[in-house]
Amino acid sequence: MRNKNLQTEIDAAYLYQRLSENEADEAVANVFREMSVIERGHAEAFAVKNNITLSGLPGPSLRAKILDRIGKTFGYEHVIGALMDTEKSLANALVTGKRQHNIAVSGSEANHVKILRSILDNNTAVSGNTFARFESRHRSVGVARDPLDRDR
Repeated sequence: MRNKNLQTEIDAAYLYQRLSENEADEAVANVFREMSVIERGHAEAFAVKNNITLSGLPGPSLRAKILDRIGKTFGYEHVIGALMDTEKSLANALVTGKRQHNIAVSGSEANHVKILRSILDNNTAVSGNTFARFESRHRSVGVARDPLDRDR
């Protein structure tokens, strides 16, 4: 399970980076770049917590590379949809884990879902302030290492 969590973070970082490179709207591209950096930070923190050297981090999975190829062929909206599914799954697992351990649900668990939903709904005016509001806990608290620490 732990390697799956690490690979999920690496794949998300890769796919957000690919989205940023293929996004015409510079504001949206910047959001994707920032999300890539955040996901890469999650992967690195997970590696440190689990005594994995940063040089030992795997590259993107075959699944991520195939999703990128689908994006190139059919449009990157398909990649956003796949990331949305991943982010929803992570958010749901986090909320469930918090509830099982009587940890308060903050409402920020689904921040990445909110950002992607905004983009999918063609709200391309995603400002830096909006992004900062969604991601403030990522930056101030650091990055999560397992489902109970992860704040999405």
